[in-house]
Amino acid sequence: MENTAKHPLIGLNPNFDSFIESLVAHVRSDQIQIETQTSSPAIENFYSSIFSRDLDQLAKINIDNSNLYFIGKIIADYVGCLTTEYNYNPEKLAFFFDNSTVLVWAQIKDDDTESERFLILAEAKVNGKYFQYGFQIDTTIVEESDRISIPNHYTIFGKNWRVLKSI
Repeated sequence: MENTAKHPLIGLNPNFDSFIESLVAHVRSDQIQIETQTSSPAIENFYSSIFSRDLDQLAKINIDNSNLYFIGKIIADYVGCLTTEYNYNPEKLAFFFDNSTVLVWAQIKDDDTESERFLILAEAKVNGKYFQYGFQIDTTIVEESDRISIPNHYTIFGKNWRVLKSI
């Protein structure tokens, strides 16, 4: 008697076969890049770590990729919340990443309590979403009259949300 029961993973993804085919195609693409010496250092480092069974390096690669993924999402959600939800465009905004925290430096006009409220609410909303993944955002708010410079290690964004200065 033939067993026709499907594994639960297949039930979760009705396109399981096409997923596996896509995964194999991606690995084959990496193989061709390595063989033709056109692969990036990241690809070479990944496969080198796999082949040498360097679990510490694989874990670090995973952490680095996870950080990049979550940092991008956190900043996009924070800025999106400010600009879309609150229709607010900060005077100066700068970001820095430290371990699992995105640090924000926001400069507002003097006594602008509405802007301060928007920044605090956006921070709370983003933290509510990403805390479960071990990430958070922390906003430092300064007023123009404070005359405190943005720390050198922050990346400054302008009103059009392009990087103005990566320090």
